[in-house]
Parts: sequence; C-alpha cells; structure tokens
Amino acid sequence: MTPKNSDPQSLSFLDSLIENLPNMVFVKDAKSLRFVRMNRAGEDLLGTKRSELIGKNDFDFFPEEQARFFTEKDRLVLAGKAVVDIPSEPIHTRHKGLRLLHTKKIPLLDDQGSPEFLLGISEDITEKVQAEEQRLRLVREQAALEERNLANARTEFLASSTAALASSLDSKQTLEVLQKLLVPFLAEECSFTLIGEIKFAKFEQSTGAPFLPKKILIPIALGGRIFGVLCLVTRSDFSVADKNLANELGRRAGIAIEHAHLYETARSAIRSRDEFVSIASHELKTPITALKMQLQMARMGIKSDHAPSPMQLGRALDLALAQVSRLTALIDDLLDLSRIEAGRFSFSFEEVDLGQLTKEVVERYRNNLGGQAFAIEAEALGALPVQCDRTRMEQVLLNLLSNAAKYGAGKPVRVQVERCGTRARLSVVDHGIGIAQEKLDKIFERFERVASSSHISGLGLGLYITREILKGHQGTVAVQSRVGEGSTFIVELPLL
Repeated sequence: MTPKNSDPQSLSFLDSLIENLPNMVFVKDAKSLRFVRMNRAGEDLLGTKRSELIGKNDFDFFPEEQARFFTEKDRLVLAGKAVVDIPSEPIHTRHKGLRLLHTKKIPLLDDQGSPEFLLGISEDITEKVQAEEQRLRLVREQAALEERNLANARTEFLASSTAALASSLDSKQTLEVLQKLLVPFLAEECSFTLIGEIKFAKFEQSTGAPFLPKKILIPIALGGRIFGVLCLVTRSDFSVADKNLANELGRRAGIAIEHAHLYETARSAIRSRDEFVSIASHELKTPITALKMQLQMARMGIKSDHAPSPMQLGRALDLALAQVSRLTALIDDLLDLSRIEAGRFSFSFEEVDLGQLTKEVVERYRNNLGGQAFAIEAEALGALPVQCDRTRMEQVLLNLLSNAAKYGAGKPVRVQVERCGTRARLSVVDHGIGIAQEKLDKIFERFERVASSSHISGLGLGLYITREILKGHQGTVAVQSRVGEGSTFIVELPLL
C-alpha cells in the first residue's frame, strides 16, 4: 500500500515509524480483507512472518470462530466508515499462546470517500489484565481478611456486651454499661431513652471535633414489647453488619431489661405477700382472740356462784357472734380471691332494681356500719332495672359502705342511685381522710389499703373483689378523691 501524491522521503519516514512501533500495526484490503501490511511487532506477537501473512485472510491463520469474529468487526468498521474500539479480544498466537489485545480498527478512504483499506492497531494488554486481576484478588483477599477480623471483633463485642448486660438487674445501670461499650466501638455518640423515663438520655462523645452526624435508631425490644430506643451517631455511614449488630444488641438489651423487670416484679410480689401474710395474720387473729375472750368470760360466769343474767349472757353472745361474722367475712374474702385467681368466680343473674336493692342493703346493715354516729342517705330516682347477681351486688354495696365507714372519719355518708343514659350509676360519698393521688391507680389492686393503720382493719381485698364482680356484670367502678376531703366511689351498670 503506497499513499498517492507522497514523496519518497515522507514514505520512508512513515514506514520506519510503523515498523518500529511497539504495538502491532496491520493493513487489510477493504474488499478481500486480506493482509497487505504487517509491522515487526505484529510478527513477534503472532509468531508468524509477514511474508506468510501478506495476501491471506484471518481464516488462514486463526480458528474459525475467532476468524469469524475478526471478520465481523472488520465489516462493521468498513460499513460505518468510522473507528471501532475493541477494548479486549482474545487471540491465539503460535509462541505466546492465548493473548488479550486492545484493538482499534480504522477505515482508510479513497478520493471518492469509499473504504479502500482497513488499518488496525493492537496493543497486547495480557500482562496489564493479569496484573489488574492480581491486584483485585489481593484487594478482595485483604477485604475478606478485614471482614473476618471485624466479624471476630463483633462476635467478641457481642459476647462481652451480653455478659455486661447480665451483670445487673437494674435497667438504668444495664443501659449505662452498654453505653460505655458502644462508644467508641460502634459509634461516636450514644444515647438511650426508656419508655416512661424520657428524662434518662445521656450522651457520651469520644472526640470534640465537629462532624456531620450519621444516625440510626434501634428499638430496645423483646417479643413485640418496646422498652425504649437506642440512638447511635457516627461520622461515617453504618454498614449492614453494623446495623445488624446494633439490632441484635437492642434485642439483648430488651432481654436484660425484661429480666430486670421480672426481678423487680418478683421482689414486689414477695413484699406484697409478706405484707399480706402480716395483715392477714393480724386480721384473723383479732376476731379469734376477742371471740375466745367472750366465751371464756361467759363460761367463768356460768361456773361462778353468781351466774350471769340472761341479758348479760345475751350481750356476751352478741359480741361473740359479731366476731364470728367478722371472721367469716375475712374468710369469704380469701375464698373469693382464690376463686378469682382460679377463674371460678361465677354468677347467677336475675333482674334487680338497683335503687331498691341499695335501700335494702343500707337499711339492713345500718347498725353494723356505725349506728347513729354514721348517717347514710340513700336516693333513687325511679326504677333502675339491671341484670345482676343479687348476692354479689349486695357484696359490692357492703364493701363500699364498709370502706366509707372505715375511712369516713365518722362523718355522714351519702349514697345515691341515678340514671345516666343507658346506665345506672351508684355513688358512695364520704368526707373522711381521702386517698393520695399516687394511690388512686392502685386502690383496686390486691392487698391495697387506703391507709396503713393499725386502727383500721381489713385485708385490702374488698375493692379488688368489687372490681372483679363488676367486670363480670359488664360494669365499672372508679374513685375520685383528695386527701383530707373524702372520696367518691362510682359504680356503673348497664340498664336493661
């Protein structure tokens, strides 16, 4: 191939330049795609003398599939009359085996703009590709090693954190320990917020340098129960492994807090049990002692020379029967507690006028609730028919009246029954010592008493049993009270 209108000196320089280029340079005829030129670098790469190449095509030297690939690229270059860049193509050589070439193919046009020749320039990039593959392999191996080391560190951190979380049965101490572990292992700042304890939000920072924070919020939860939120802040983004670790730590913190809650609940239950045993022992012993004393006195009088008169004997028996009634009531409360906890608290329903029933109970037990010193006023506006267990509803009324008698300071108690829409409302109002605000939510729990006083008897079960009875009647009981101003207990039942 000799360019037209070129002087011999220019052609000699061009031939020398092409011949000494480090990359393979070849020229093919545009019509036949046969080689018309090949430089020395091409001979060295292919392991074929140029005299063997000139006048022949790719099918004469390469496997059919490879020759077809080269030919298709050549046709594409000539048809488009534009440069085609082939970043990587494999080629079989005689002496060097399989090599990778980066090839650019350029159409050379004649005076009419038609392709006359095809120029190819190929760079052997085999060593470059191998070096890059080696570099990437080393990078991957290093990354894998670092990930294994980091995974081991996370595992050790999780183990030490679990041990730290288990070291205390106090929720706040548990989270403070965890906080010290997290900074700086996983975050540069860390805070905790417990549900119901928003004020507890302590931050620790490992450095005072300003930075744009990356933040994640992790729930401290167990079995669907959320105890609080863990907030982690760092300079860089959190990886998936970091988030998984934080989530697992939140779950284990939830387990630790649940254990702390269970421990505190158990301690509270033991305290309540001990207090109940103490109160029950005292409450049961008091009527038994009084009963024994009355019977001993009656027996001594009978055996003496001066036998008691029928009036004296009757008074002693009345006092003894009163203690028996008191003892029976205490035992009944304990039996009701047992039935409630065993799920055997049953009812026998009938239609009852709540207003009429209230009047009957007030009159029947008036004397037992303080006599003349304890005045009770009952009001009822029209018939108030409800579906209830008469005996259990009498128990509710008696519990509320007895409660007013204990804590009403001897002042009049007002009992009112009225209609409120589709419900009947019973109100028992006293003007006694009242109930502290912090006790209002607990007053209907087991063994809870308005006041801890040796002068006021009871097991602390009356209001609890009252609430359970009303639950079985689809009713409610509530209290309104202020210390020193008395209390109002309100019962509501659905009207028929």
